[in-house]
Parts: sequence; structure tokens; C-alpha cells
Amino acid sequence: NRLRGIVERIDPALTEILRPLLAPTLPFHYRHYAKQVFAFVGGRAVLGSYVAGTHEVTDNSACPVHVQALQRSLDGVVDLTRRLRLRVHDGAGREGLRYAIARHSRTEARSLLVLVTSAADPVEAVHLAEHALAADANLAGVRVLQQVGDSNTLLAGTSAWASGEETLREDLLGESHAISAMDFFQVNPPAAEAMFACALEVAGSGAIALDLYAGVGAMALPLARRFAKVHAVESHAGAAARLAARTTEPGLAGISVHAATVEATLPELLQSCAGGVAVCDPPRKGLQAEVSALLAASALSRIVLLACDPSSLLRDLPPLIAGGFKVRCVQGVDQFPRTGHVEAVVGLERA
Repeated sequence: NRLRGIVERIDPALTEILRPLLAPTLPFHYRHYAKQVFAFVGGRAVLGSYVAGTHEVTDNSACPVHVQALQRSLDGVVDLTRRLRLRVHDGAGREGLRYAIARHSRTEARSLLVLVTSAADPVEAVHLAEHALAADANLAGVRVLQQVGDSNTLLAGTSAWASGEETLREDLLGESHAISAMDFFQVNPPAAEAMFACALEVAGSGAIALDLYAGVGAMALPLARRFAKVHAVESHAGAAARLAARTTEPGLAGISVHAATVEATLPELLQSCAGGVAVCDPPRKGLQAEVSALLAASALSRIVLLACDPSSLLRDLPPLIAGGFKVRCVQGVDQFPRTGHVEAVVGLERA
């Protein structure tokens, strides 16, 4: 209903091409990635999440949306924190354990854990990491980040300790990806796979494709099997380097990786991409106005837009439509069951 309302505000006629919602996963145990906050709740250490709009932390023990093996690991970390009587960061001058970030691979059925401490001496966090790795067979690797100061960025800091695997393999659409706990990657792989499959169907095949906001290549790799040339643009240096390393593999030589922002790279790329396809998977805020204008004025034949937040379509679609593109399909995907959040795939063609 939310996506339908947004589409109707753009153009009521678009509701006629709105496809039925894809819901690839069950409403429980679908989340393969967790970002948790250490806090004291009711006089004891917990891992939880901030209540929206506040710094109040809820206790997420036995969380029903996390993959069960991942949640058992997080609950084990909390139990060790209590038994070892470790200090917890409180935002009022007390240093200690601050965040826990964990990723589970459905392909390998193992997890990675990152512990973030605000303590000047990370010894307690390292002690916890060693105990967690020894006690939990699900954990393939653990690292400790030392975050001194007031930063609210979860993965900011310097590496203080690491043991075990740094990455695990995750397969999407027949392609394997080496993913660390610190990489951006889809938190619900089955739903992501359904969304990307839809995007590939809309993109089709041909001579040239742009993969904008490419990440580690979840779309660039399968696009390379369908297009003779793929320009993948990614501003995160680590993700771009990891994707570039894949281009020596069979069938992937057609990928050119551009380690830069989309707005800096797109003007030059569009000069040689007439008749091509652009697949755009921007951050939650959607396309930059500059990027929308460039795409609208381009000689591309098709655009595939993945919207993490469909409300961004209210800003992103009108310039493309005004530039001569026609919306051919809108597909909603339920990436986060039991929430009001929905993602969308929109296919546009030159009218």
C-alpha cells in the first residue's frame, strides 16, 4: 500500500503497471547482519538497538528476526560480558564495550564478529573476543576495533586485534562474493537475490551497461554475463578494489571498475554509452539531483532504478520522466518482513 501510494502521487496511471509484491522469505529469522549497541538495561549488560529518535537502548536478546545462529552468537557475547564483568560504554564518560557487528553467511553457515570498544586500552574487548571465538563454533573470525572519542559511526576506529577469517563467502545469483563483517552487503540474501533477479530481467542484455553504486559487484558480475562491457562505479575504495580483483576471472574481463563517485564519473561515461543500460542502486536517500539530471539528458535506452526507500522515487522519477523516459514496470520487494519498509525496482525506457 505504501509503494502504491507513492507511485500514485507520481502518476496515477503507473498503478496499472505495479507488480504484486515479492515476499521471498518468512517473517522470522531472515536478517543475516546485525548492528548492536552495548548498554546497561535493568542493571545488567545487554546488546540492543536504539529506540527510534532516542538514545534509549532496547534489549535484543533472542531477537526473532536475526538468523538463529547469528543471534545465538550475540547472546553468547552478552553472557560472556556479564560473566567476565566487563565495562560497557555509557556515553557519560565511561569507556568500554560500545558496539557489536556480526554477519552470517548462508552459503558457509558461519559468522563474523566485530567488537568496538571506546576504552583507551582495548584489553577487555580483546579478552571478550578471545573467549567468544573459543566458545562459539559458529564464529569463523573476530576482530576488535578501538574507537576513542565521540564518533557515532559504528565501524570507525583502528584495528586492535583480529583472529580467524576476515571474510566469508556469500553466493548471489550464481556468483560468489567474499564479504567481511565491515562491508556493505544485503542483510537478507534471499530477498536481495529476488530483487537483483528482477533488476537483471528488466536490464536485459546488450553491448554496454553502467552499474552505478556497484559495491562489491552483486550486480556487476551477473551483468558481465549479459553485456559485452560493464562500467562499475563505486566510491568505497575497498569495495572497488575487491571488485577490480575479480575482473581477471573467466567471463568478467568486460568489467571496468571506476573507484570514484557517480557524480564525478558519470558525465564522461555517458559520452560513450549511447543506447546502453544504467543500473542504479543508490544509498537510501536515492539519486543525487545532479545524477538524475545527467541520466535524464543521456542517450541511454534503459534505466533500472533500485530504491531502498520508495519515497526517494518522488524526487528521482519525475526528472527522468520529463527527460523522455517512460516507466515500464514497478516491482516491490519485502526485504524486511514485519516492518513497514519495502524496496522497489523500477524499469524505465526511452519513450
